[in-house]
Amino acid sequence: VVSFDTFPRVLDSDSWAQIAQGIQQRTRIWNAFFRDIYDTQEVLKASVMPFELIYSDPGYQRSAVGLTMPEDTWVHCAAYDLAR
Repeated sequence: VVSFDTFPRVLDSDSWAQIAQGIQQRTRIWNAFFRDIYDTQEVLKASVMPFELIYSDPGYQRSAVGLTMPEDTWVHCAAYDLAR
């Protein structure tokens, strides 16, 4: 169920610029994370994240390990919830 606020918050341009910068940063981080777990797996080798967590995820595609993505884009679509 998707709910929408009947009274949306209007943001000034400075606030939106800061939010947009944060969203772009988070998307770059997610892209780097996915690149890593499907390539060198440094985050797993360094025990930053347990490999069991990644390998047991039904969405993890082991057959994609070693693939390259056009323009190095692993995250093609992203959504974030904002709260204030």
